[in-house]
Amino acid sequence: MPSIATTIAPERIVELQASGKRAALAELAAAVAASAELDGEALLATILEREELSSTGIEDALALPHARSPMLKTFVTGIGRCADGIDFGSPDGQPVKLLLLLAGPGQADRAPDYLKLLRSATQFLRANKERILELEDLKMAYALSQEF
Repeated sequence: MPSIATTIAPERIVELQASGKRAALAELAAAVAASAELDGEALLATILEREELSSTGIEDALALPHARSPMLKTFVTGIGRCADGIDFGSPDGQPVKLLLLLAGPGQADRAPDYLKLLRSATQFLRANKERILELEDLKMAYALSQEF
């Protein structure tokens, strides 16, 4: 069973410079794709396609952009932090300051693992939100992911 600890890498934890949703997703997807040797444009397109269905802003300044794709053979995650917040169309209307991107294989037999990882990612974000937002060195979020 994949977990946040096994799907993340320090290179996938980034301070986002973007001020808009699409640009933030592009930055985070690029960081994830580069360290996981994926096609960044294809990963972004998959994430944006999912985002068009409904916002992945989950309230309380958090977002969990996610998608499944046949191009992926494994699960990958990344974390992005935006100090100023981004309008993400979240249900509570709050700007998003912390994003956890999750992408995984699109095969039907991997759906149960995907849903478990999605649930775990949500729990990780909620449990560690304040700590991650307060970190001086964002890369320390990697240690938090290894403890979860």
